[in-house]
Formats: sequence, structure tokens, C-alpha cells
Amino acid sequence: MMNLISLSVQAEQPLFTPRLTLVPQTRGHAEALFPILENPLLHRYTGNNPPSSEQQLFQWFTNLESRQSPKGDQLWFNWVLMTDTDTPIGYVQATLSQPKNKRKPLGYLAWVIGVDWQQRGYATEAMQCVVGWLDSLGFCHLQASIHPNNVGSQGVARNLNMVLTSEVIDGEQVWTLDTAARVEPLHQH
Repeated sequence: MMNLISLSVQAEQPLFTPRLTLVPQTRGHAEALFPILENPLLHRYTGNNPPSSEQQLFQWFTNLESRQSPKGDQLWFNWVLMTDTDTPIGYVQATLSQPKNKRKPLGYLAWVIGVDWQQRGYATEAMQCVVGWLDSLGFCHLQASIHPNNVGSQGVARNLNMVLTSEVIDGEQVWTLDTAARVEPLHQH
């Protein structure tokens, strides 16, 4: 795994897709994201409650700005998704760790797209970008936990070529992707 300083520097850079800019999330995004994230429909499958106030969201984002867990055993990467009109529509996350019982680092993925922007391919587009970025850094073992009734997120996982496993964590199904196992198509000349 790359060292923490190197990854932290890279995490401060935006990522780009054809329709989105993934901007490293800061506490300054709380005001713009609060109206999106307070929608209870967004949380029906997460087990979480919407933020109760902009100040609560500001504090949560402030805690995430360290880019690492308090123990230092996880790296936290969070990006706000901005459209070409600089409209925030949600966020994506990658939590990176080096499990003690595994040789390879593991990346946990999550995505949240505001209700008004769902079903437009934004989550898939953003996560393809994040997966490519993680793969370039050597994080080829990726995982997402998805509620069994969250058909939209299951579709995103399928679009990322993630595979549904038999593992269930806290009522959510575990989907995995091993980018090292992907076979690139041969190009004939």
C-alpha cells in the first residue's frame, strides 16, 4: 500500500468524468449538500437517519477531513459530485484498509446520489472513476455492502462488474470486485 502522506496528497486532487467533477469533500460542502442529504428517501436502505441540521453535517464532514480513522488503520476518501454547472448531486466514498488477516489492501465503496439525480447513471460514472483511481494505486480488492431491497445500488454494483457474494453484514449483501482478476480484451492489429 502506498504511504499515507502520498495517498493524502493524491486525495486532495479532483477526479474527472465526462459529466462530473469529483471534488475532495470538505466541511465547506455541508451547506450545499444538506438540502440533498436531509431527504428521508435517500436513507431508506442505509439504516442511517438524515442529518438533523446543517451544523451536524458540518461536524461530520469536519471529522472526515482528517482522511483517516482515529486509529490510523483506515484511509477515508470522500468526493462531492459536481455537475458541469457546479451543482452538487451527492458524494462517493472509498475507505481503504489493510486487514490484518489479508495480504492485500481492501477498499470499501459507497455512493449517495440525491433523489432528484438518481437513475441517470451518475453513480456508475462516478464509481467507475473511483475504481479506476483505486486500481491505479494498487487497491484491486473492492467491496460494497448493499441492502437487498436497494435495486438502484445493486444496478450500480452490476455496472461496475461487482459480484454478489453469500456474505451478509448488518443485513446488507456484500458485493466484491477484484480488478486484478479482470482480463483485458486482446486488440488485434
